[in-house]
Formats: sequence, structure tokens, C-alpha cells
Amino acid sequence: MNSSQLKYDIWIKNAHILSMDAAFTEFVETNILIKDGKIAHIGSVENLGPINADYLIDASHMILLPPFFNAHNHAAMSLFRGLRNDVPLMTWLQEYIWPAEKKYINAKNVRLGTLLSGIEMIRSGTNLFADMYFFEDEVAQASIELGMRCILGEAILDFPTPNQKTPTEGIHYTRNLYYKYRDESLVSLSISAHAPYTCSTSVLKSISEVSKDLKIPSTIHVSETSREVEESLKTHGKTPVEYLNDLGFFDFHTICYHCIHLSDHDIEILKEKEVSVITLPNSNMQLASGITPIPKLLDSEICLGLGTDGAASNNNMSLLRDMQMMIKLQKLSHLDSTILNAKTALSIATSNGAKSYKMQNSLGSIEIGKSADIQFINIDSPHMQPLYNPYAQIVYSMQESDVKHLLINGRFVMKDRIILNADEEKIIYEAMSFARKLNIG
Repeated sequence: MNSSQLKYDIWIKNAHILSMDAAFTEFVETNILIKDGKIAHIGSVENLGPINADYLIDASHMILLPPFFNAHNHAAMSLFRGLRNDVPLMTWLQEYIWPAEKKYINAKNVRLGTLLSGIEMIRSGTNLFADMYFFEDEVAQASIELGMRCILGEAILDFPTPNQKTPTEGIHYTRNLYYKYRDESLVSLSISAHAPYTCSTSVLKSISEVSKDLKIPSTIHVSETSREVEESLKTHGKTPVEYLNDLGFFDFHTICYHCIHLSDHDIEILKEKEVSVITLPNSNMQLASGITPIPKLLDSEICLGLGTDGAASNNNMSLLRDMQMMIKLQKLSHLDSTILNAKTALSIATSNGAKSYKMQNSLGSIEIGKSADIQFINIDSPHMQPLYNPYAQIVYSMQESDVKHLLINGRFVMKDRIILNADEEKIIYEAMSFARKLNIG
């Protein structure tokens, strides 16, 4: 190599980029240079002098987009996909999911379920998932193996879980995870209270204190069903949001999942406390829980992200699918085709997810200095042509199979639809073997 040449890891040519930055900057037929896992340059390279790159990729006939940010799920629950559908939430939990978890969830199976979900998420353009489940150490190891980002959240409840006998043990386990993975670039931490109705007041206060101490977000399912709100009013004389606020649970950095049944006062509290909300439309539809009031939340400038929830209630781990369902559900429920537009929907699925976890300085958009996380979308399919508006095409027409490559932290984890860091056939076979042995009768 000539000493005057600039050395890069990856050189992407002819890129049509939807950056998803604050200004929705779009680039056409441009270049991206990547070095040490970061985006080093976007634009013309004519004035940079000779360039040397280990890998050159021609992005003609593709759209480059930040990957989808799955802001809440239970990855290992893919092993219970289709176990029981068409029942109410509490019936689903108490009669099917919790008994199955008690009998079958262990470290080995969490790793398997996470790998299965990880492959599905990678194939549909997701670079990161925020997990809430058990044996989160195994979730971290599976994610690192795949080359995928994760936010760990060991689920803490009043009663014993498959991994911990007491809430105190769950909190201690979370602290250990924090110190183990705090220097791992692909792994971040949260501390996860399952819900106000499964965590006592003292446990919720303890979780909030750990969140402040370790400076990691606290996460919790909130106001998912009308029954939950009614029971909270009966027990505490307050809505779940009011109850958590009065406990001080929202005093640091909190992310609430679902938030379907909210009063105007609830929304005022969420705004005042800068609480982020994650909507989970497919799971909520499947369990008939209701519809998150997205326009009200956006009008109140509450940061709104998007998640799939677990595959046992969604039955799919594609954030693309949830984004497409989210926007149509809002239009239908309000009988207003203008209530949510494609650009906003796409930002909810990408940059807003990063903002909700305060990771926007490194993730969520394609910008110089940020991590080189990019999905390459093939537009040479009949359903992607003709291409008038790329935002609308992705939100209304794109399919999971259009994701051709996925780059995470400057490394390809999928190339030409091939998963590079896992034996996909073996993982699917093991999942099938698990299902054959499952019996909760």
C-alpha cells in the first residue's frame, strides 16, 4: 500500500442513504467509509486522495438505512411461539406461559431461544434488541456469538423465577451482569421490574435505587390492559402510572412498555418525568389488550419507540412487520389517514428506539462518528418498484426478504441473506427438538 493512501475497513460506493438523522438527511449515489467500527466519512471521496479499503461493496440498487431497533422483547420466548393463542393475557400467562417457563426455562434453553430469535431479527434488519427475560447472561453470550447488540434486563418479580428465588437475588444478578459486561461494546444493561402488579412497593423502590446507582435505565410493563388499571385503582387509588410516579420510580431514566390505557394525567406525568414509551402493536392486537395512544404521546413530545414483544404473543420477531402494523392500526383506529406518516413511523422504528435508551450518540442514524450499523435493502423486487418515495416504500411495501446485508459495529452479520456467525440449520433443528419434548398438560 502506498503510504499516502488512507486505510479503511469498508468502502461502500453508490449508496442511497436514508440517514434518519434529525433533519431526515438523504444521500444519493454517495460513499461511506468505515474504520474501526465507526462511520468515518459520508459523501464524495474525490478530495480525499487515494483510498485503500479491506472490503469494497457496491450499493447500487439498494437503500441504506439504520437497522431497526427492537426496543422491547423476550427473545427466548420464541421457543413458545404458537404454544397457546386466542386467549386473554392473564389466562395466557397464568395457565400456559408461566407453567411452561417453570418447567422448561433454563440456561441452555434461553440460549437456544435467543439464537433462534436473533437469526429472525437479523434477517429482518434488526441490529439490537432490548430483552426482559431470565438467564440474561446466556442472552448476552448468544448475542455476542451472533455479533448482535442487546440490552439485558433480568426480569424481577415478587415470586421465584426460573433463574432467581427472590427479587433480591434478581437485583444482585443484575449488578453482576453490569460489572461483567460494562466494557462489552455489543451489550448494555437495564434493570427490569416485570410490572406494578407483580412487584411489591419495596421491590420497585429497590429497583429504582439500583437504576440511579448504576446509571442504567429501569424498565417495566405498564398499563397493558384495562383490568390492570382497574385493579390498580382499586388497590392503590391510583393508576399504574400515578402509583409508580408517587414511588419515585420515574425519577431517573425509565422506559415503560405498552402504555395502552393512559389518562391525560398519566401522559402529563410521563412527559414531565421524561419517561420513554415503547409500543408493541402486534402483541397488543393478538392479546386484544388495546391500542397505544400514539398521537397523544407524540403531541406531548414523549419519546416513543417500537418493539415486537416476545414471539409467544406476537408470534413474529420482525420489527418491520410491527412498524407496518403500527401505522395502519393508528390510521384505522382514528379513521384518519393523516394521523401518522411514513417518516414518523420509520423514525419510531429506528432513531427513536436509540433515543429511548439514550443511545442516540452512537446508534439510530447513519452519521459520521456513529457506530457502523447499516441495513442494505434490495429494491430490485416488483413490490419495491417504481420507487417514488423511499420512506413510504419501506413502511408500506418492504418485506423482510428485502434485507440483503446487515452490518453491525462495522462487521457483516448477514451477507447476501446468509447468517455469518451461526449454524442456522442446527439452531432450527434444536428448536424443533425442543418443541417435540414440550408438555405442560
